[in-house]
Amino acid sequence: MQKLIENLVKAFKDELRTLIVEELDKRLNATSSLQTSQFQAMPKPDFKFISIQEVIERFGVSRATIDRWLRPDSGCYIPDFPKKIKQGSLTFFMESEINAYMKKQLEQREQGGEQC
Repeated sequence: MQKLIENLVKAFKDELRTLIVEELDKRLNATSSLQTSQFQAMPKPDFKFISIQEVIERFGVSRATIDRWLRPDSGCYIPDFPKKIKQGSLTFFMESEINAYMKKQLEQREQGGEQC
């Protein structure tokens, strides 16, 4: 009788273990497919951030010059220069705004005007 009980308990444990593993697999697969569909549903952003270092390289100026162009109390302030985006200690710009500003400057270069 003891052996029969032991065999039943073992069979019960095995069956329970199988059911638990199957349930965990189902939940894991459901979560994975949900996460995948969430990522697929997310639209790709239509903008790109560029670092201040890239802006410095594009304009061929120093960081101090960029700062002067952005600072209203500076004699070199450029009101329509794209605004920076701060993320902690990092500084970024919207690439589309930098490109638009550069295009505008190219279009206006025949009119003259001085900047620092």
